[in-house]
Amino acid sequence: MLSSVGSSSTGVPRSPKVNKSSLTPSVALVLVVAALAGWLGSAPDRALARTEPSVGAPAAAPAPNVNDLTTRAAALSAEGRYAEAERLYREALAIVEGAVGPDHPNVAVVLGNLGSVSQNLGRYPEAESLYKRSLAISEKSFGPDHPNVAASLDSLASLYVTQARYAEAEPLARRALAIEEKTMGKDSPDLAPALSTLGDLERARGKYEQADQSYERAIRLVEKKKGGSNPELVSLLNNRAMLALDRGKYAEAESTLERALAIAEKSYRPDHPTIGMILNNLMVVYQAEGKEEKARKLSGRGVPLPPGPAATPPPRLPSSLEGTGGP
Repeated sequence: MLSSVGSSSTGVPRSPKVNKSSLTPSVALVLVVAALAGWLGSAPDRALARTEPSVGAPAAAPAPNVNDLTTRAAALSAEGRYAEAERLYREALAIVEGAVGPDHPNVAVVLGNLGSVSQNLGRYPEAESLYKRSLAISEKSFGPDHPNVAASLDSLASLYVTQARYAEAEPLARRALAIEEKTMGKDSPDLAPALSTLGDLERARGKYEQADQSYERAIRLVEKKKGGSNPELVSLLNNRAMLALDRGKYAEAESTLERALAIAEKSYRPDHPTIGMILNNLMVVYQAEGKEEKARKLSGRGVPLPPGPAATPPPRLPSSLEGTGGP
Protein backbone atom coordinates (compact mmCIF):
# COMPACT_ATOMS: atom_id res chain seq x y z
CA MET A 1 0.00 0.00 0.00
CA LEU A 2 1.42 3.38 -0.92
CA SER A 3 1.46 5.81 1.94
CA SER A 4 1.23 9.48 1.27
CA VAL A 5 0.35 12.12 3.79
CA GLY A 6 -2.76 14.03 3.06
CA SER A 7 -3.80 11.89 0.15
CA SER A 8 -6.56 9.35 0.02
CA SER A 9 -4.07 6.63 0.81
CA THR A 10 -2.65 5.91 4.21
CA GLY A 11 0.27 8.11 5.07
CA VAL A 12 3.06 9.29 7.27
CA PRO A 13 2.10 12.00 9.69
CA ARG A 14 3.27 15.20 8.18
CA SER A 15 5.42 17.77 9.77
CA PRO A 16 3.88 19.87 12.44
CA LYS A 17 1.66 22.64 11.48
CA VAL A 18 3.20 25.18 13.70
CA ASN A 19 1.19 28.28 14.34
CA LYS A 20 3.23 31.21 15.48
CA SER A 21 0.23 33.31 16.23
CA SER A 22 -1.22 33.61 19.69
CA LEU A 23 -4.54 33.04 21.29
CA THR A 24 -5.28 35.01 24.39
CA PRO A 25 -3.02 36.98 26.70
CA SER A 26 -2.97 33.95 28.94
CA VAL A 27 -2.10 31.44 26.26
CA ALA A 28 1.50 30.42 25.83
CA LEU A 29 1.78 28.95 22.40
CA VAL A 30 3.46 25.62 22.55
CA LEU A 31 4.26 25.01 18.92
CA VAL A 32 4.30 21.37 18.24
CA VAL A 33 7.45 20.92 16.35
CA ALA A 34 8.82 17.57 17.13
CA ALA A 35 9.07 15.00 14.59
CA LEU A 36 5.87 13.39 14.32
CA ALA A 37 6.24 13.56 17.83
CA GLY A 38 6.95 17.04 17.64
CA TRP A 39 5.13 17.58 14.53
CA LEU A 40 5.73 14.52 13.22
CA GLY A 41 8.57 15.82 14.49
CA SER A 42 5.76 17.55 15.33
CA ALA A 43 2.97 15.75 16.62
CA PRO A 44 5.28 14.43 18.98
CA ASP A 45 7.99 16.62 18.27
CA ARG A 46 6.24 19.71 18.22
CA ALA A 47 7.05 21.48 21.32
CA LEU A 48 8.33 24.97 21.28
CA ALA A 49 7.11 27.40 23.82
CA ARG A 50 6.21 30.90 22.76
CA THR A 51 3.96 33.52 24.23
CA GLU A 52 2.40 36.22 22.09
CA PRO A 53 -0.55 38.22 23.38
CA SER A 54 -3.55 38.52 21.08
CA VAL A 55 -5.80 41.52 20.88
CA GLY A 56 -9.51 41.42 21.50
CA ALA A 57 -9.92 38.05 23.19
CA PRO A 58 -10.79 37.91 26.90
CA ALA A 59 -8.28 36.35 29.23
CA ALA A 60 -8.98 32.74 30.09
CA ALA A 61 -9.81 31.78 33.64
CA PRO A 62 -7.38 29.27 35.10
CA ALA A 63 -8.46 25.66 35.06
CA PRO A 64 -6.51 22.89 36.75
CA ASN A 65 -4.43 20.36 34.86
CA VAL A 66 -5.22 21.45 31.30
CA ASN A 67 -1.59 22.10 30.39
CA ASP A 68 -0.62 18.71 31.73
CA LEU A 69 -3.49 16.98 29.94
CA THR A 70 -2.81 18.58 26.56
CA THR A 71 0.95 18.07 26.80
CA ARG A 72 0.49 14.38 27.60
CA ALA A 73 -2.12 14.04 24.87
CA ALA A 74 0.18 15.62 22.28
CA ALA A 75 2.95 13.21 23.22
CA LEU A 76 0.61 10.22 22.93
CA SER A 77 -0.70 11.40 19.59
CA ALA A 78 2.85 11.85 18.36
CA GLU A 79 3.47 8.20 19.21
CA GLY A 80 0.37 7.10 17.32
CA ARG A 81 -1.53 6.30 20.53
CA TYR A 82 -4.60 8.15 19.35
CA ALA A 83 -7.27 6.55 21.53
CA GLU A 84 -5.32 7.45 24.66
CA ALA A 85 -4.70 10.97 23.37
CA GLU A 86 -8.40 11.39 22.61
CA ARG A 87 -9.37 10.60 26.19
CA LEU A 88 -7.06 13.28 27.55
CA TYR A 89 -8.12 15.87 24.99
CA ARG A 90 -11.78 15.31 25.82
CA GLU A 91 -11.02 15.71 29.49
CA ALA A 92 -9.16 18.95 28.75
CA LEU A 93 -12.01 20.19 26.57
CA ALA A 94 -14.52 19.71 29.35
CA ILE A 95 -12.32 21.66 31.76
CA VAL A 96 -11.71 24.54 29.35
CA GLU A 97 -15.36 24.85 28.34
CA GLY A 98 -16.37 24.85 31.96
CA ALA A 99 -13.83 27.55 32.77
CA VAL A 100 -14.25 29.97 29.86
CA GLY A 101 -17.37 28.86 27.98
CA PRO A 102 -17.83 27.07 24.65
CA ASP A 103 -16.81 29.94 22.36
CA HIS A 104 -13.45 30.98 23.80
CA PRO A 105 -10.31 30.79 21.60
CA ASN A 106 -8.76 28.31 24.02
CA VAL A 107 -11.62 25.94 23.23
CA ALA A 108 -10.70 26.20 19.53
CA VAL A 109 -7.19 24.99 20.36
CA VAL A 110 -8.41 21.82 22.04
CA LEU A 111 -11.03 21.23 19.34
CA GLY A 112 -8.31 21.36 16.67
CA ASN A 113 -6.22 18.80 18.51
CA LEU A 114 -9.23 16.57 19.02
CA GLY A 115 -10.12 16.87 15.34
CA SER A 116 -6.64 15.69 14.38
CA VAL A 117 -6.97 12.64 16.62
CA SER A 118 -10.40 11.85 15.21
CA GLN A 119 -9.03 12.10 11.68
CA ASN A 120 -6.16 9.79 12.53
CA LEU A 121 -8.69 7.29 13.86
CA GLY A 122 -10.58 7.45 10.57
CA ARG A 123 -13.61 9.20 12.04
CA TYR A 124 -13.85 11.78 9.30
CA PRO A 125 -17.35 13.23 9.89
CA GLU A 126 -16.46 13.80 13.53
CA ALA A 127 -13.13 15.38 12.59
CA GLU A 128 -14.86 17.69 10.12
CA SER A 129 -17.34 18.85 12.75
CA LEU A 130 -14.55 19.56 15.24
CA TYR A 131 -12.45 21.45 12.69
CA LYS A 132 -15.42 23.54 11.60
CA ARG A 133 -16.27 24.47 15.15
CA SER A 134 -12.65 25.41 15.83
CA LEU A 135 -12.60 27.52 12.67
CA ALA A 136 -15.83 29.32 13.56
CA ILE A 137 -14.53 30.23 17.02
CA SER A 138 -11.21 31.50 15.65
CA GLU A 139 -12.86 33.60 12.95
CA LYS A 140 -15.23 35.14 15.49
CA SER A 141 -12.41 35.83 17.94
CA PHE A 142 -9.70 37.09 15.59
CA GLY A 143 -11.27 37.93 12.24
CA PRO A 144 -10.85 36.18 8.87
CA ASP A 145 -7.14 36.79 8.32
CA HIS A 146 -5.50 35.53 11.50
CA PRO A 147 -2.89 32.72 11.55
CA ASN A 148 -5.08 30.65 13.87
CA VAL A 149 -7.81 30.83 11.24
CA ALA A 150 -5.30 29.70 8.61
CA ALA A 151 -4.34 26.74 10.79
CA SER A 152 -7.96 25.61 11.05
CA LEU A 153 -8.51 26.12 7.32
CA ASP A 154 -5.48 24.00 6.51
CA SER A 155 -6.57 21.19 8.83
CA LEU A 156 -9.98 21.12 7.18
CA ALA A 157 -8.45 21.25 3.70
CA SER A 158 -6.16 18.34 4.56
CA LEU A 159 -9.14 16.31 5.74
CA TYR A 160 -10.98 17.01 2.49
CA VAL A 161 -7.97 15.93 0.44
CA THR A 162 -7.90 12.67 2.39
CA GLN A 163 -11.58 12.19 1.48
CA ALA A 164 -11.00 13.10 -2.19
CA ARG A 165 -13.18 16.19 -1.76
CA TYR A 166 -10.82 18.21 -3.86
CA ALA A 167 -13.17 20.99 -4.98
CA GLU A 168 -13.92 21.78 -1.34
CA ALA A 169 -10.30 21.50 -0.28
CA GLU A 170 -8.76 23.85 -2.82
CA PRO A 171 -10.22 27.22 -1.75
CA LEU A 172 -9.49 26.42 1.89
CA ALA A 173 -5.89 25.41 1.18
CA ARG A 174 -5.21 28.47 -0.94
CA ARG A 175 -6.83 30.80 1.58
CA ALA A 176 -4.76 29.29 4.40
CA LEU A 177 -1.52 29.78 2.48
CA ALA A 178 -2.42 33.35 1.51
CA ILE A 179 -3.15 34.29 5.13
CA GLU A 180 0.12 32.79 6.32
CA GLU A 181 2.21 34.41 3.61
CA LYS A 182 0.70 37.76 4.56
CA THR A 183 1.07 37.38 8.32
CA MET A 184 4.27 35.31 8.57
CA GLY A 185 6.15 36.29 5.42
CA LYS A 186 6.85 34.24 2.33
CA ASP A 187 10.12 32.89 3.73
CA SER A 188 8.74 31.49 6.98
CA PRO A 189 9.25 27.74 7.53
CA ASP A 190 5.84 27.73 9.16
CA LEU A 191 4.34 27.87 5.67
CA ALA A 192 5.46 24.28 5.13
CA PRO A 193 2.28 22.55 6.34
CA ALA A 194 0.03 24.69 4.13
CA LEU A 195 2.36 24.15 1.17
CA SER A 196 2.30 20.42 1.87
CA THR A 197 -1.50 20.35 1.87
CA LEU A 198 -1.53 22.24 -1.42
CA GLY A 199 1.01 19.81 -2.84
CA ASP A 200 -1.13 16.86 -1.74
CA LEU A 201 -4.12 18.41 -3.47
CA GLU A 202 -2.23 19.15 -6.67
CA ARG A 203 -0.77 15.65 -6.72
CA ALA A 204 -4.19 14.08 -6.25
CA ARG A 205 -5.50 16.11 -9.19
CA GLY A 206 -2.65 15.04 -11.42
CA LYS A 207 -0.98 18.47 -11.41
CA TYR A 208 2.41 16.95 -10.83
CA GLU A 209 4.60 19.91 -11.73
CA GLN A 210 2.70 22.25 -9.41
CA ALA A 211 2.73 19.64 -6.65
CA ASP A 212 6.49 19.23 -6.97
CA GLN A 213 6.96 22.99 -6.71
CA SER A 214 4.85 23.14 -3.56
CA TYR A 215 6.75 20.29 -1.89
CA GLU A 216 10.10 21.67 -3.00
CA ARG A 217 9.32 25.11 -1.59
CA ALA A 218 8.21 23.63 1.73
CA ILE A 219 11.37 21.51 1.99
CA ARG A 220 13.65 24.43 1.18
CA LEU A 221 11.98 26.69 3.76
CA VAL A 222 12.43 24.11 6.51
CA GLU A 223 16.00 23.30 5.48
CA LYS A 224 16.99 26.97 5.39
CA LYS A 225 15.63 27.86 8.81
CA LYS A 226 15.82 24.57 10.71
CA GLY A 227 18.49 22.49 9.05
CA GLY A 228 18.62 19.48 6.76
CA SER A 229 17.95 16.92 9.48
CA ASN A 230 14.89 18.48 11.06
CA PRO A 231 12.13 15.88 11.62
CA GLU A 232 9.61 18.21 10.00
CA LEU A 233 11.21 17.18 6.73
CA VAL A 234 10.16 13.55 7.08
CA SER A 235 6.58 13.87 5.87
CA LEU A 236 7.52 16.44 3.21
CA LEU A 237 10.18 14.14 1.78
CA ASN A 238 7.81 11.18 1.94
CA ASN A 239 5.15 13.00 -0.04
CA ARG A 240 7.59 14.25 -2.62
CA ALA A 241 8.90 10.72 -3.03
CA MET A 242 5.40 9.41 -3.62
CA LEU A 243 4.94 12.09 -6.26
CA ALA A 244 8.15 10.93 -7.94
CA LEU A 245 6.85 7.37 -7.87
CA ASP A 246 3.60 8.52 -9.51
CA ARG A 247 5.70 10.04 -12.28
CA GLY A 248 7.80 6.90 -12.75
CA LYS A 249 10.92 8.56 -11.33
CA TYR A 250 11.98 5.57 -9.27
CA ALA A 251 15.56 6.60 -8.55
CA GLU A 252 14.38 9.97 -7.23
CA ALA A 253 11.67 8.31 -5.13
CA GLU A 254 14.22 5.87 -3.69
CA SER A 255 16.81 8.48 -2.72
CA THR A 256 14.19 10.80 -1.25
CA LEU A 257 12.64 8.06 0.88
CA GLU A 258 16.05 6.86 2.04
CA ARG A 259 16.77 10.39 3.24
CA ALA A 260 13.41 10.56 5.01
CA LEU A 261 14.12 7.21 6.66
CA ALA A 262 17.54 8.35 7.87
CA ILE A 263 16.02 11.43 9.52
CA ALA A 264 13.14 9.44 10.99
CA GLU A 265 15.41 6.79 12.48
CA LYS A 266 17.39 9.50 14.27
CA SER A 267 14.21 11.20 15.49
CA TYR A 268 11.87 8.40 16.55
CA ARG A 269 11.91 5.13 18.42
CA PRO A 270 12.55 2.05 16.22
CA ASP A 271 8.92 0.91 16.25
CA HIS A 272 7.40 4.33 15.57
CA PRO A 273 4.56 4.15 13.01
CA THR A 274 6.19 6.81 10.87
CA ILE A 275 9.19 4.59 10.30
CA GLY A 276 6.81 1.80 9.39
CA MET A 277 5.16 4.00 6.79
CA ILE A 278 8.42 5.04 5.18
CA LEU A 279 9.65 1.44 5.11
CA ASN A 280 6.38 0.43 3.47
CA ASN A 281 6.75 3.08 0.79
CA LEU A 282 10.41 2.28 0.23
CA MET A 283 9.57 -1.39 -0.18
CA VAL A 284 7.04 -0.47 -2.88
CA VAL A 285 9.68 1.58 -4.70
CA TYR A 286 12.24 -1.24 -4.49
CA GLN A 287 9.69 -3.63 -5.96
CA ALA A 288 8.91 -1.20 -8.78
CA GLU A 289 12.65 -1.08 -9.53
CA GLY A 290 12.96 -4.86 -9.44
CA LYS A 291 15.12 -4.76 -6.30
CA GLU A 292 13.40 -7.71 -4.69
CA GLU A 293 16.20 -8.53 -2.26
CA LYS A 294 16.13 -5.01 -0.79
CA ALA A 295 12.36 -5.18 -0.57
CA ARG A 296 12.50 -8.50 1.29
CA LYS A 297 14.95 -7.12 3.84
CA LEU A 298 12.59 -4.25 4.62
CA SER A 299 9.57 -6.50 4.89
CA GLY A 300 11.32 -8.44 7.63
CA ARG A 301 11.62 -5.45 9.93
CA GLY A 302 8.00 -5.73 11.02
CA VAL A 303 7.50 -2.10 12.02
CA PRO A 304 3.78 -1.33 12.47
CA LEU A 305 1.95 1.09 10.20
CA PRO A 306 -0.05 3.97 11.65
CA PRO A 307 -3.63 3.05 12.60
CA GLY A 308 -6.60 4.25 10.59
CA PRO A 309 -6.98 5.00 6.90
CA ALA A 310 -4.61 7.94 7.08
CA ALA A 311 -2.12 9.40 9.43
CA THR A 312 -2.85 13.05 10.02
CA PRO A 313 -0.43 15.75 11.02
CA PRO A 314 -1.03 17.29 14.38
CA PRO A 315 -3.03 20.49 14.26
CA ARG A 316 -1.17 23.74 13.94
CA LEU A 317 -2.90 25.32 16.85
CA PRO A 318 -0.94 25.09 20.10
CA SER A 319 -1.66 22.00 22.13
CA SER A 320 -0.74 23.48 25.48
CA LEU A 321 -2.59 26.36 27.06
CA GLU A 322 -0.91 28.62 29.54
CA GLY A 323 -3.27 29.99 32.08
CA THR A 324 -5.38 26.88 32.00
CA GLY A 325 -2.71 24.54 33.20
CA GLY A 326 -2.06 22.84 36.44
CA PRO A 327 0.02 23.99 39.34
